[in-house]
Amino acid sequence: MYIVFLILLFFLSGCSNSGSVKNQHNQKLDAFQQEYAKKNDIDVIWKESNESEELIAFNKLNEYGIALFYFEDEGKEVKSDVSKIAMNDELKKVVYTQIIGKNDYYIGIFIDDEELLQKASSIKITFADDPNEEMFAIQQTIVKTKAQILQYESDNQRIIKSIYIKNDNNQNIYQVK
Repeated sequence: MYIVFLILLFFLSGCSNSGSVKNQHNQKLDAFQQEYAKKNDIDVIWKESNESEELIAFNKLNEYGIALFYFEDEGKEVKSDVSKIAMNDELKKVVYTQIIGKNDYYIGIFIDDEELLQKASSIKITFADDPNEEMFAIQQTIVKTKAQILQYESDNQRIIKSIYIKNDNNQNIYQVK
């Protein structure tokens, strides 16, 4: 019975240690992201994280962007990649940018028109990297915030052909080419 108790104790301590490491990684990523936001005077408007990376969407005056924070050197060092886009043209209602993650690609779409955002139900992105290559698309339901993040897997970064903002009836209500 004593041996069973020791084995159980060993197993439980190993599990809690694993959770503790993940928690430490999340805390380290979050602290790095908060320091980045403070140092660059940005407002974080969207955030998602897991044990190995944290992705944020942000704005600062007339600029939007996405930033990815991740670990290198087996979790010892936090690195970041950032992609920004200016919202200088008053006629533009939607702008976008892309960033490369460790295993995936992320597209940050920013809807800077409240009326359009309220009417929007989903976003569809079509890709076409090569005129001879078959185009493919991704579509996602909209979260009612200015920042929409879409994720896709690919061997390389895709070229965005068009972005469609759709309403509840799946009709296009805005298009970015």
